Amino acid sequence: SRSEHKACFALFEGMAMLMSFAQHGGVCLPRPGAERLEFSVNRKLINASGTELRVLATSLTTGSSVWWNEGSLDVLEGAEASGSIAPLVTPMQVGKDWYIDGGLLHNTPLTKALEEGAETV
Repeated sequence: SRSEHKACFALFEGMAMLMSFAQHGGVCLPRPGAERLEFSVNRKLINASGTELRVLATSLTTGSSVWWNEGSLDVLEGAEASGSIAPLVTPMQVGKDWYIDGGLLHNTPLTKALEEGAETV
């Protein structure tokens, strides 16, 4: 519940933050935000929306960019992974791989939009 959730950067919790980083690779655990996203966003509506969506994350295994789109079955997990800003938010596992923010490799991923035929970005 909201009352039980502690802020990532609560004052006087420096040791807890260090322990979280040592154990999970990030200071903040993404579960509270991920639970709200998964509750609030309907994957089927995204898949059937007709709106083009691209979500980008960086694979920790290969160091390469991975893209999800509106038709990807794991687009919500990809969106969560895209928000994993190491070392603040722990990396996110999607399938068998671990991911962090795609901005690591593509801060403003305009090239992908142009490659896919966008005329206005």
